[in-house]
Amino acid sequence: MTTADQELQQLRQLRLAQGAVASGKFGSSRMLVVKRGYVWITQEGRSDDFWLHAGDALIVAPGRLVVIEAALDSELSLDNGPKKGALEWLYSSALTLLRMLTRTGAHQGGR
Repeated sequence: MTTADQELQQLRQLRLAQGAVASGKFGSSRMLVVKRGYVWITQEGRSDDFWLHAGDALIVAPGRLVVIEAALDSELSLDNGPKKGALEWLYSSALTLLRMLTRTGAHQGGR
């Protein structure tokens, strides 16, 4: 399954069955939040690919091709970046990063 650029830009929720793929470009920065499942995300111009579990998030830049593939049945919310102030955006991104580090054991909080 491929979602056209125009369709992907207008979505607020994206549901993908296991093995399904969606791709397209966003007109503005977006925060992709995995509500359930497990997805692989890559974005044009970034050297890293991302594997995200439920609860994880990723901010994608506008105007670059984004490819999302579901390793399991998955649901994502596609939040517009400009709705939040820069400080709130940074704070929510930092919380997401902290959750990811805690899950992988890379964070040694409380010591």
